[in-house]
Amino acid sequence: MIIDSNQLFAPFYNSNKLPKSFIISDSDYFCPTDLMIKNEIYPKFNWWLKSMKWAQWKHKWDCDNFADAFKLFACGYYERTIESTANGIAIGAIHYMANSRAEDGIQGAHAINIIYAEDEKNDDGTENFKLTFLEPQNGEFYTLTKEEFQSIWMVYI
Repeated sequence: MIIDSNQLFAPFYNSNKLPKSFIISDSDYFCPTDLMIKNEIYPKFNWWLKSMKWAQWKHKWDCDNFADAFKLFACGYYERTIESTANGIAIGAIHYMANSRAEDGIQGAHAINIIYAEDEKNDDGTENFKLTFLEPQNGEFYTLTKEEFQSIWMVYI
């Protein structure tokens, strides 16, 4: 499924608050499925991290590095593996105030990945997408609280 770059803003309209910085680099995007992320892209990303000895959090290799690395890895995977006419893959990085960060469980600023994933079709048969969040340090999908979602200050896709 391919979405236009303008559709990237849609999930934020319901909160009546766009992030302070919203960077979009392409005109349209391929939406992967949850299974594609869970069974293909993340396992290969995790293998790559381990092969580079980057799988552990360190002060010099922290949450924003993991989120940026997954975004870049997914872009490369998309270019090499997925047949689509879209200019990019709908995976980016966000910065927000987390109720609990993956590396230490403490509340504070955190970076994870935002994914516009292909979802079930709408009742009228048109394609639909959903917003999901991936913690690239452990491969878990997160559900942000309303407070966390509204605290997002940066989105880069």
